[in-house]
Parts: sequence; C-alpha cells; structure tokens
Amino acid sequence: MSFLLHVGTHKTGTTSIQKFFRKNQELIENKGLVYPNFNIINKSKRYAHHEIAHALAGKSKNLVYSDARRFVERCKEKYGESANVLISAEPFYRHYISKSSSQNIWKGKELYIKRVKELFGNDTELIFVFRRQDLFAASLFQENVKVNRYSKKFSSFLKEYSSYFDYYKNVALWQRYFEKIHVFDFDDLASQGPLELNFARKLGYDLDSEEVVSPAKENESFHPDLVEFKRILNGTPLCLETLDRIKGDMLLYNSEFAESHGKSKSYWIEDAQRKLFLNSYKDSNRKLSEKYLYGDTRNLIDKPLSDSIPVYSGLNESIFTDLIKKFL
Repeated sequence: MSFLLHVGTHKTGTTSIQKFFRKNQELIENKGLVYPNFNIINKSKRYAHHEIAHALAGKSKNLVYSDARRFVERCKEKYGESANVLISAEPFYRHYISKSSSQNIWKGKELYIKRVKELFGNDTELIFVFRRQDLFAASLFQENVKVNRYSKKFSSFLKEYSSYFDYYKNVALWQRYFEKIHVFDFDDLASQGPLELNFARKLGYDLDSEEVVSPAKENESFHPDLVEFKRILNGTPLCLETLDRIKGDMLLYNSEFAESHGKSKSYWIEDAQRKLFLNSYKDSNRKLSEKYLYGDTRNLIDKPLSDSIPVYSGLNESIFTDLIKKFL
C-alpha cells in the first residue's frame, strides 16, 4: 500500500482540499485514490485526518496511538496492498514531541517524524504546499487569534512561530526519514483554476471532466479591526465558552463590518520589517526551490512585494466601543 501524506502547511487551502476530497470521495476512489474515513475503525467521521496527526503527538482528545495504528492496519485490510491512500492533516507539519521544557524544538520535531515513519512506513510519499512566508505568517497569525486564545502582537508571533517559516529546514528534516517528497507552490495551485482540482492533478488524478461537488467557502479571514478586537479579548479573563461565542458572532458580522468600514488592506508590521523577515529566509527558499521546485523561484523569492501596504494602525476608540457594545 502506498500512503500519500499531505502534511500542510496551514493556510494553503488545506481545508478546501480536504472537504473537496471528502465530498467527492467515491468519485476519487473510482479514479484510484482512496481518502479513508474514521468509520473504518468505528470512530466518528471527519473531513480530514487531524486526529491521526494529533494522536501521534499525544494531543488528540478522540484517538490514542493504538487507534492510529488500527486505522492504518484497517486501511491495508480494506483497500488492499495495491491501493493509493491519501492522508491529509496540516498538524503533521507543526507537531513535535517534548521530553523536557529545555528540549530543542527541532529535536522534538525529529522525534515526531520518526513516529510518523513508524506508523506509515518507508514507502510513504510526503506532500508539502508552501506560500511566501510573509503571507503565510499573517494568515496564520490571524487564524490563531480568531480560533485560539493568542493575545500577543504580530512581532512576538513571528519569534514564537519561527520554526514554521524555515521551509527548507523542515523539509530536510522530513527527508531524513522519507525518500519521496513533493513540494507544491500554493500560488500556482490557486492561480490556475480551482485549487482543489489543481491539487488532484498534481497527484496524478485529472478530474476536470468530472461532475465534482465543490465545497462551500469556509475559514473566512476577519477584517483587521476584528482580528485586533479578538486579540485584545483573548488577553482578558473571559472564559473559552464566551470567546467561542464571540468568535461565532464575529464570523456572522464580518462581511457586514467590512462593507461598512471598508475592506482595509494592511499588514501587521512596516514594509521594512517585512522585507527583513523575508530576506532572512531567502537562502532557505532558494535551496528549497532548487531541490524541490525545479529551480522555480517566482513566488517564494522573485515576486516583489505589492505596492506599499500601510501598517495596521490599531483600533480607534469609537470602533472599539461599538464592538464592545455589540459582542459583550
């Protein structure tokens, strides 16, 4: 059996890809690619395989390692040794195993990767999708503020999440344990028709002529003012239940807010800092491009920053007061 592990990264269309494969599961299986669900081990169905990735790190609320092992064994029993099986979960990219508080994160990542190899085997192929680091960082920051309880500013976020942004170092670490690695460019996938179809085509499955079901657009980005408002709330004593309720209300209000306040395009740090951030990964991106993207540096290195984007100036008092009244 050949496993294809789509390991991320986050914020590269992963949710859309996963829901597309789930909605078109039967069609894709008839084409020769299995996208298994957890009901094969009598667990609740999911649109993706995050619980497998979490279980390997001991972070799942629903599965333990033995469940992950049983899932893989059941795939082999049900689909046969000749099957191609896609497993998609972006947490594979970020997880690590911590043995102590002083442990180096890269050592923890390597321990986790070893565990992934033990589960899926030597012949597993890995699929990474990357986008330019400044765009990835901004999107990931907003997602962490929106979904989790992240309350620090963007500059702190860049430091805390620095291990996410060195793509080549991450791929090279996985390469020690997996021979077959594929790297896709997010901008290329997203700019030439439906991202999901382009991803399937990259895997060798052309679905252009098929009647596929497209997933509804989800995981909408907040307006910058709403991101900042939620970040401030995250740092208060409000309980998680209240914050989750506010997040849901903000999702419903986001489009209306953007229409009334303008779809402001801004970034979280000045252009000069943004360029320094990108330049710090230029050599790494070049290595990645040369080894995995046939030397293509268009989007990760060569693509210039768009016209100067103003730095986000913060919530003004009037808007902050209005949001307090609306959500609290």
